[in-house]
Amino acid sequence: MIFKIFELVFFIYGVYIIPMKSKIIISGQPGAGSTTISLILSFLLKYKYIYTGMVQRDLAKALGYDSEGEAFVRYTKEKESKYDKDVDRLVRAEFLKNENIILDSKIHGFFDYSGVDVLKVYVICSKEKRNQRIVAQGRKDGLELLDQREKANRDGWLAIYGFDILDEKQIREKYDLVIDSTRQNISQTLKEIVDK
Repeated sequence: MIFKIFELVFFIYGVYIIPMKSKIIISGQPGAGSTTISLILSFLLKYKYIYTGMVQRDLAKALGYDSEGEAFVRYTKEKESKYDKDVDRLVRAEFLKNENIILDSKIHGFFDYSGVDVLKVYVICSKEKRNQRIVAQGRKDGLELLDQREKANRDGWLAIYGFDILDEKQIREKYDLVIDSTRQNISQTLKEIVDK
């Protein structure tokens, strides 16, 4: 336990002395840890944080859908594609007008940010480990929900934008850093980002 505290203190100290890009996009597979990583990094760097998923969930609630579990998957199939481009335009505009900002988004790393000094990070993880993490959060429908969300997201974004969020070649072409968090703890994953 003491070692973990020292590890965190050294990591925090290291983050403050290492210059980071002022705009960072962190994406990842559901359950891979991209949101946790985004939140911790934004806290440590004192960067503004935007979570595209929350914007989408707020819209789902406003349209009368539950924003969790199967109801959210149904919303993504039925309605989200009608609003995706508007949500993404709003999020992109907010991201571009700010400095010292982290954007937690499943897809924004696929978009063209030519001329913008941005670090794009994609977090992958084995399906088994992602299932363990989801079940540990108290959700019982881990693998089934992962499969439904990935299929709904993939199909929707492929139809709207023409890119495949599950295509490893496309991911590696669009992102500056791809991290496999399967066998890493949060500190190790954060260190990879900071070292980039």
